Amino acid sequence: MNIFLPEQSSENFHYLAESPETDVAGMDVMGVPIPVDGIYMYTEYSPKETFYFTRAAIVTATVTGSISAISSAIIICIILRSASKLKSPYHQIMFFMSLWDIVASTAIALSTIPMPVDVMYPFKGRSYGTKQTCRVQGLLYALGTACGFAANIALYAYYLATIRFKVKDETMKKYRVLPVYFVLVTLISVKFFLVYVWNDQINPGPYDSFCTISAYPDCEFVIIDNAINNASCGAGAGGNAVQPPKLSGIFLVFSIGVIGGGLIILVVTMVMIIVTVYQLEKARIRDLREEKDEKSQARAREFKRTKSIGIQSFCYFMAFILTWMFGVIEIIRGKTSGHPDGTTSYISALRLVFQPLQGFFSALIFVSHKVIICRRSQDMTLKEALWTIFSNTSSVPEIFIS
Repeated sequence: MNIFLPEQSSENFHYLAESPETDVAGMDVMGVPIPVDGIYMYTEYSPKETFYFTRAAIVTATVTGSISAISSAIIICIILRSASKLKSPYHQIMFFMSLWDIVASTAIALSTIPMPVDVMYPFKGRSYGTKQTCRVQGLLYALGTACGFAANIALYAYYLATIRFKVKDETMKKYRVLPVYFVLVTLISVKFFLVYVWNDQINPGPYDSFCTISAYPDCEFVIIDNAINNASCGAGAGGNAVQPPKLSGIFLVFSIGVIGGGLIILVVTMVMIIVTVYQLEKARIRDLREEKDEKSQARAREFKRTKSIGIQSFCYFMAFILTWMFGVIEIIRGKTSGHPDGTTSYISALRLVFQPLQGFFSALIFVSHKVIICRRSQDMTLKEALWTIFSNTSSVPEIFIS
């Protein structure tokens, strides 16, 4: 039985303070098992490693997270300086998406900095925080990710409503559909993730370079006395230490439901948009064979606008897939608990490169759309269009779908 007195120390062991604050019987607030008789247990670190411990992973997360946050800030600046500001439903969605992307991307960019200074995992980055700063980082990341995902769903629902069902912007603004949706999504997300804060389930983990929802410590990475190891590891899903079964199950079901349901919605809406564009193309070809009249010319103009927006929506769709595909691959190739033991490091590296870049991809598409509008409405070069967008944003025509 590996029991050591509190004053003993070793670089291979992580130990608790003499009077640790306890949350549940036999556990400190970070989830490390301790004997109930007051004798404190050391937990020996396993030699197992993951890509997320490396300096390359930490630097990658910091760089890509920073790029995404800056890109989302650019979108918000363009929206607030435009003529319509937040009156356009498209601008409302992009503002909401960009705002929460800044929150999530900033949390990612901070990487290991908010982690407790005595974090047991061998991250190559420095940690200056406490359990509280770690929880704040993890909560902001979770909220930003959830609300950003919801914004993507809203964006495609908007495309579908305007292209397929010809819903006018004025109708959406009249019934305040989007503001109500954004408030509900935010409140539900806050309430859901606060449960994990209250139950000390936002911690440093071995499968992210920042704090997130994770048991602490993960039993795959520590060697604990057999009796306590069996008791604690058996309590959590997938063998994680002190992960409450109910919370773990709820989070797993929620994650699978949201991601799976969201992907289904995005794919279905994308297919319907493509079908609509195809039908308009057939009608345009039919008109070309017949005598041209005012009706056929109007249909041609409608097709041109719809095709342009269809391409734009497809770009957002591909950006979303590129952002999340490597994280999904990591889960699929990992264990049932979601831990990617079998995943090679290049998948983890690609995840850290692309997952934080949602804001960058969105900014690229958003600005490109504005450039196209400028060049179509006026005879401008690419350089002139970009200069107009950033220096005289209010003069950019507000054209989406009419």
